[in-house]
Amino acid sequence: MISLWQRSLLFRTVASIVAITIVVGGLLVMSLSVLVAQRAEEAAYKRLGELIDTVESTVKIACFVGDEQLATEVARGLLKTAEISAVLIRSEKGDLINLDRSGNVPDPYRKAGAPLQRQIVSPFDSNLVVGDILLYPDVAAIDAHVATSKIHMASQIGVLIAAVAIALTLTAFRQVIRPISDLSRRMHTLDAESGEKLPPPRHHEHNLIGQLTADINGLTARLVDTIHTEQSLRRQQEIDERKYRGIFENAESGIFVANRKGRIESYNTSLSRLTGLPQPERDTCTIFSLLDLPWAENSAVAHLIADCIERNITTADDFDLTHPEHGNRWLNIALTPVGAGLVQGIVSDVTVRRNAEVRAQRLAITDTLTGLPNRLGFEQHWQEQIRQRPEIPFVLLIADLDGFREINDAMGFPAGDKVLSGIAARFLTSLKANDFVTRLGGDDFAVVLPGINTPSAIEKVAKRLIQKIAEPFLVNEQETCLSISIGVATFPNDGDNLPTLLRNAELALAQAQHAGGRTWRVFDPSMVQAVELRHQLANELRGAAERGELRLFYQPIVDLRSLRVSGAECLIRWQHPLHGLVPPDSFIPLAEETGLIKDIGLWCLETACRQLVVWDRQGLDLDLTINVSARQIPESLSAQIVNDTLQGHGLSNNRIGLEITESTLVGDGPAVEEWLAALRAQGCRVYLDDFGTGYSSLSYLKRFKVDTIKIDKAFIRDLSEDSNDRVMVEAVSMMADSLKLSVVAEGVETAQQLEMLRQMGCRYGQGYFFSRPVPPEHFPEQLERIDRSNQAPLI
Repeated sequence: MISLWQRSLLFRTVASIVAITIVVGGLLVMSLSVLVAQRAEEAAYKRLGELIDTVESTVKIACFVGDEQLATEVARGLLKTAEISAVLIRSEKGDLINLDRSGNVPDPYRKAGAPLQRQIVSPFDSNLVVGDILLYPDVAAIDAHVATSKIHMASQIGVLIAAVAIALTLTAFRQVIRPISDLSRRMHTLDAESGEKLPPPRHHEHNLIGQLTADINGLTARLVDTIHTEQSLRRQQEIDERKYRGIFENAESGIFVANRKGRIESYNTSLSRLTGLPQPERDTCTIFSLLDLPWAENSAVAHLIADCIERNITTADDFDLTHPEHGNRWLNIALTPVGAGLVQGIVSDVTVRRNAEVRAQRLAITDTLTGLPNRLGFEQHWQEQIRQRPEIPFVLLIADLDGFREINDAMGFPAGDKVLSGIAARFLTSLKANDFVTRLGGDDFAVVLPGINTPSAIEKVAKRLIQKIAEPFLVNEQETCLSISIGVATFPNDGDNLPTLLRNAELALAQAQHAGGRTWRVFDPSMVQAVELRHQLANELRGAAERGELRLFYQPIVDLRSLRVSGAECLIRWQHPLHGLVPPDSFIPLAEETGLIKDIGLWCLETACRQLVVWDRQGLDLDLTINVSARQIPESLSAQIVNDTLQGHGLSNNRIGLEITESTLVGDGPAVEEWLAALRAQGCRVYLDDFGTGYSSLSYLKRFKVDTIKIDKAFIRDLSEDSNDRVMVEAVSMMADSLKLSVVAEGVETAQQLEMLRQMGCRYGQGYFFSRPVPPEHFPEQLERIDRSNQAPLI
């Protein structure tokens, strides 16, 4: 029940005024009481002083003459005053009178109040003290007087305070309470919705009451507008809620609201379908937790919720859920913070997308032709194995098919694909179930043998693979045979990481291929040193010509009929500052691989031309030949370049012959044929070098026009002992003669070989029997010696 204090403003105002006046009046009375008491006491002592002034002259005589009778009369007269309780008059000789109101001599220790004392001087000499007088005040009488004064003062103040309180109450009632009461009464009947306004109380139109009335009217208008707006919003909210409820219930995605602990406060039927939760019912309050669902990573779901709330950001991720009816499925949960520690989640089934991603990832690491893991899958798998189980050894074999390119060229790529599929199948059937086979790319395969590292076990597997791959294939009804070369590296001995292991196995594979193929090689640290040296040589070879390290040596070509020098072959040498004289076999293949052979070939042509000019000035009539790599044909050493270089030195085009090998002819046939024709058309001579070691096809001699055939030294070496070599050389000589071609026999080392070649009709010879390759400064000496002796000894 509301009390009068809470209900009545007038009562509270009056009570407050009364309480305030009482408190203020009490404090004022207390303050004034102290002041009145102080002033009353001061007045009493002042009156005592005045009494002493009145009797001082009489006391002077009594003290001067020592008249006790006179002193007694003065004391009794003073004691008639109510405020004096005792009188003491003393001369220099002692007390003249010591008397209290009862007429008795008072106890000096019982006198009340502090005495008022004054020294008495002689009536004849103001500087001579003859005694003193002490008046003891009556404290009780003084206190009674003070009390009377206080009561009188308090009565006056009380009346004044009461009057003020009444005046304040009436003023407050008139100026504040009654206007406010009027406003309150009118507000109860006010129809604000119709636009009615409160009128200000009379005589208060321009003061705070009037302003309050205006504020109430303004507030009332705003409240009416707010109510109208709220009603409109509520109607719209009801409409939106019905729409949202329809969307919420019919959405394909699961929707829920949950707190930071995963407790679901509301969810739709789609979430039930996706997660296996019971169907939501509006009239029940069953609590489910998102974290109680059978997620594969429950902690990850909890972390997603905490991250969304703590960072106040939208978060999303995919999670694997074991559905009670449909098995495993992937669900995407997207969370949005909605405040008050809650999140709104949208759950979508992304199983199809995730399965597609898995298939795409599987395809990314699988070779589509063979079904084996590809290089990416191989690297991912074995890098992870090395990281997780570094203590388990294994062997890595890299196998390359020998001659696979020829199958592609001869039978087409579809046939090559069938061969690769068959090779993959043979690898799988030749190995154990726990062995790992992958296709690295092209015709390269890799095999990993876990748990073994002994040489005997490696040899056994390598032999089995080589034998299995060597079995014939039937491709397009044609029987085909292949072989493989294998490079072997062991973990962790040959490398504690996969890139190093792959590199070392490939180095071993290169050694197996250099050995002719169809074999295996185990990695040795010296292979790395050889590669590093090869790399170093390649870097140093780049500037060798500019540094003056390259040199041309010259080996005479002798006319076997006259035994006189007709020309010379230019042979390049590299004078390395550290390794000495490097033979061409050590750096020409490197130059071909790196492309440096193009610049080196131009340098050889330019150097040979300069040397011809020098010898022409010395009166030496010679022709030179230079060796040409297939990498130089046709752009790097075109007919135009050869012509411009020779013409630039004032030489005719037949002064320089270009030596090519049979392998050059079987490269880009049309381009080589066109290049040869252009050279011969402008007068350049072309030599077919090392004839007999390659294809030795007469069709090549018919198709590719050359001027001279150089018989390889392999047929000259055993000419006197091997009848087959004699027949071969004699046949080539006769064939060349019929084709109007010259023949140069390479590798002539003995007089017997020389005589046999002359008898066979071979026109030219070259070899150590005549001279080793010599630098240009020594060549004239060799030329003179050969011409002078007509039979050069071996030097």
